[in-house]
Amino acid sequence: PIHCELYHSFRADKPYYEALSYAWGDTSDTVPISINGTWSSVAKNLFKALKHIRDDFIDIRLWVNTRCINQDNDTKKSEQVGQIRDIYSDAANTIV
Repeated sequence: PIHCELYHSFRADKPYYEALSYAWGDTSDTVPISINGTWSSVAKNLFKALKHIRDDFIDIRLWVNTRCINQDNDTKKSEQVGQIRDIYSDAANTIV
C-alpha cells in the first residue's frame, strides 16, 4: 500500500518539492491510499505514478494537483490553478 502525508507549506518559504504531472484518466476507476493515516481513493493513474516513483528508503516531497489544490472550493481552486505555472517552475523537478 501507499502511505502519504499531506501538509501545508508556503511558497514564500521556498520548500523543496517535486511536482507530478500526469493524465488524470478515468477518475471513477480508483484505488485506496493512506493519507495522514486515513484511507482515501485516488485515480488509478495517480496510484500507478506514485507506485512508480516511490522509494522505500527516501521520503519524497511531492506536489500533486488533485491533492494539493482544493477541489471542493471553487474560489480557492481558481486561485490555486492561477498559480500552477509558478508551482511547476519552483519545483526542484517535474515528473511527467
